[in-house]
Amino acid sequence: MSTSGRLGFGDIVPKSALVQEWDVARNEYLDEGYYCEIRKNWEGKKFSDEHGPIKISMKWHFERMMGKPHKRVIRVKIVAPFIDDPEPPSEMAGICPDLWNYECVELFFANNKGHYTEVEVGPHGHWLVLLHKGYRDCINNGKIYN
Repeated sequence: MSTSGRLGFGDIVPKSALVQEWDVARNEYLDEGYYCEIRKNWEGKKFSDEHGPIKISMKWHFERMMGKPHKRVIRVKIVAPFIDDPEPPSEMAGICPDLWNYECVELFFANNKGHYTEVEVGPHGHWLVLLHKGYRDCINNGKIYN
């Protein structure tokens, strides 16, 4: 458990099969969520005033499920300028390999062991989730495994 008075990611996820008090209690820091604005593109260039910044907000969502593990997800809201460059992928909406070659927003979630999850979301309903066990060492190639 964190001693700073604030819960970190590792403190949110139960450490054992037993339900901890902090696992079911409401927490003001989780309720606040996270918000940021990105004002420059990946090349470090500022967005024009007409496009404005990319706004990203994230919030934990807990759903109690009787007889099953509780569902924990991060809900992400992205508000971003639509540049329309390049053309959208030809694939139908859904999982899209190599989405980074198209217009998209990329989010990275990392732990202290060098593992990270890369989430890419495009404006046309395309998305991709990549799991990495080290820098650019992808273990799922965007495929979903149960």
